[in-house]
Amino acid sequence: IPGRILPILIAPKLGAFNLTIFTTLICSLVTLSLWLPTTTGAATTILFTILYGFCSSAYMALAPMLVAHISPVRQIGVRSGVLFFVVGLAALIGAPVGGKLIEADGGGWSGGVWGGEDGGVGGRGEEGVGDEGMRLGGMGE
Repeated sequence: IPGRILPILIAPKLGAFNLTIFTTLICSLVTLSLWLPTTTGAATTILFTILYGFCSSAYMALAPMLVAHISPVRQIGVRSGVLFFVVGLAALIGAPVGGKLIEADGGGWSGGVWGGEDGGVGGRGEEGVGDEGMRLGGMGE
């Protein structure tokens, strides 16, 4: 719950795109730094769960705000629908692919790389979308 509430309160000061890019890249770093090198330690697993859960919740809370920032008012509903369609499709595809990668190597190294790199690429993509959306005359910040 804090991961969905706090970013919305902070976003007006830092910028919704800036905060989303930051939290997405933190998710990637947490995955690559805590999941990959870990053994089966409970403390590391709990720390990973808390940090990743907070940052990934921030993305879901801020996504509608991002759409509103780059869209004319009449297109916000359609673009929000497309956003959540793509997110749902990614969830349907990404989780099984990650699971198969973890199963294939017997421990999670390739699944962790998949998750970490996917988040890093997503963060960089959000940066480009924000810049382009503002250039094309979205509502702005």
